[in-house]
Amino acid sequence: MKNSPKFFGCMDNILESKGFSVNLATMSDVEDIMDVFKKWKDIFPHKRKSHIIKHIEKREVLWENGVVFILATNRKPVKWGNHTLPAGDVRSKGIASFEPGNGHAYGIVEKVMSEVDKHGLSFWVDMRKSNQRSIDFHKKFGCVEYGDIFWADGTIEGIILKREGIGKLGNFFS
Repeated sequence: MKNSPKFFGCMDNILESKGFSVNLATMSDVEDIMDVFKKWKDIFPHKRKSHIIKHIEKREVLWENGVVFILATNRKPVKWGNHTLPAGDVRSKGIASFEPGNGHAYGIVEKVMSEVDKHGLSFWVDMRKSNQRSIDFHKKFGCVEYGDIFWADGTIEGIILKREGIGKLGNFFS
């Protein structure tokens, strides 16, 4: 059942879990979220307002204390670089903080990882290989190097990190 898109096709099951308390972004948050990504335009040059709006409409954007975290679950297996991610797992589409180092991003990711674990899912994230700060941050949560990925016709090197699911599927509907 873990990989069944019928049960894991969206973040709603995680977002509505008992005790999960991170705010979902709303349309009124779009400009503030864009300000965060503009601050880090060297890392996130591809983040566009239209993309953020689409993710908000799909309930994939967490927004709290100046931290934006975009998450999704795969409805079906997804090709990612030279790898295929299974249906149902959680994938980060970006995390950024207006004030890095204040602990707010750590707290949000800790809550998300706890929910991902409860549901027995794996967590995937990619980033530029040159973004050592982000690599180190995700490794604090047990993410390990899984493979390489390239963007812009191979001119930008990236890395895929994975955190294996450790929870029990039986907790998913509790």
